[in-house]
Amino acid sequence: MDLQSSRNLEELFHLLNRWPVSLEDQMEYHWVPYGLMLEIKDQRLLMTSWLLDTQVQDLNIWLTRWHPQAFLGVPQRLFLIKQKMMISCLCPSNSEGRNWYQMLLLQQQFLSKVDHGGLV
Repeated sequence: MDLQSSRNLEELFHLLNRWPVSLEDQMEYHWVPYGLMLEIKDQRLLMTSWLLDTQVQDLNIWLTRWHPQAFLGVPQRLFLIKQKMMISCLCPSNSEGRNWYQMLLLQQQFLSKVDHGGLV
């Protein structure tokens, strides 16, 4: 992992007020009610969030309810794994830890609406 990616991850964890034991190219956390996977790929962050305890039967309804502008124009991928709805994005190459933090909050905001059955 390059120095800039390490610094950005440190900033992200500082803003989250959570510190991992060590920074790795791939990290997974379960912080109720969310799961989070962070992967550094070619100096970019692939961020995937999901709800730990909420099952989704039909992804199609949620595909019609998310909008790119809700995620600052960064494309998000929605998919199901074992009836858990995942939301994932590859953060722009020029983004920093504070941008990653903001994107994570937006993903969690979307997922909280799924958890409560609300409209996005």
